[in-house]
Amino acid sequence: MKKRCNLIHSFLIATCTLVYLLSPYSIASEITEVQKSVISGQRQNTKIQHEIDQLYKAEDQLDRQYRRLLLTLKTTKSYNQGLEKQLQQQMLKKTSLETQLLYVAGVDEEIGPIMREMQRSLKDFVVADFPFLLDQRMQVVAQLAADLADIELDLTTKYQKILQAFKDEDEYGLSMDTYQGALQLNGATREVNYLRLGRVALYYQKLDGTQAAKWSLKTQAWIPLTGAENKAVSKAIQMANGTAISQLLELPLEAPALTTLSPAAGKKELGND
Repeated sequence: MKKRCNLIHSFLIATCTLVYLLSPYSIASEITEVQKSVISGQRQNTKIQHEIDQLYKAEDQLDRQYRRLLLTLKTTKSYNQGLEKQLQQQMLKKTSLETQLLYVAGVDEEIGPIMREMQRSLKDFVVADFPFLLDQRMQVVAQLAADLADIELDLTTKYQKILQAFKDEDEYGLSMDTYQGALQLNGATREVNYLRLGRVALYYQKLDGTQAAKWSLKTQAWIPLTGAENKAVSKAIQMANGTAISQLLELPLEAPALTTLSPAAGKKELGND
C-alpha cells in the first residue's frame, strides 16, 4: 500500500513537472499569435488608410478639374457672347453695305448719263472756244470719254476726273500765257508765237514780229492787226515771258460770243489773211 502511494505521488510530481516545463512554450505560442494578429491588423489598417488617402487625393483632383472646367465654361460662354455680338455687328454692316451698293448702283444709273453729258458739253465748249492748245485740250476730252467708259474705274474716280477737266478749263480763263506752236493758214503750216489773254482774246505773231492777227469768235477767222496793235502784242508777249515789266497795253478785243456758236462752228478751217 505504501509502495502504491509512492507511485501515485511520483506520478503527480512528474505531471506537475511536465506541466511546468510545457507552460512557457504555450504562453509564448499564444503571444506570437497575438502579435501576428496585431501586425496583420496594423497592415490592414495601413492598407485601408492608404486607400482612403488615395480616395481623398482622387477626390481633390476631381474637384480641381471640375473647378477648371467651370472656369473654362465661363470663359467660353463669355467668348461666345463676344463672337455673337461681333457676328451681329458684321451682319448689320453687311446689310448696310448691301444697301449702299444698291444705292450706288442707282446713283451710277442716274449720274452716269449726267457725267457723259458733261463730257460732251466740255467737248462742245472746247471746240467753240478760242483755238489755243486745241490738240492738247481735245486729247483731254477724248481721254475723259475713255475713262467714263472704263468699267474698271469707280464712280468717284470718274467724277473727280470730270471735275479736274472742268477746273483746268476754268483756269485758262484766269491767266495770260504765250507759247510757240504751229499755225495752219491758207493751206500752209508755219511756226508762230501765240498770246492768250484768259478767254478774252487770242493772238498770233510771226516769229520775226512783223505780222500779228487776232482770232474772231464771230467769224471764226484770224483778223490781221495794224502796226500799232502788232507792237502792243509784242510787248504783251514779252510781259507774258517775263522779259518785260508789266504795264497797261491797248490791245484789240472782241466780246465773247460762245453762246451763239454751234458745236460744229469750231471745226471750220482757221481763217484767212
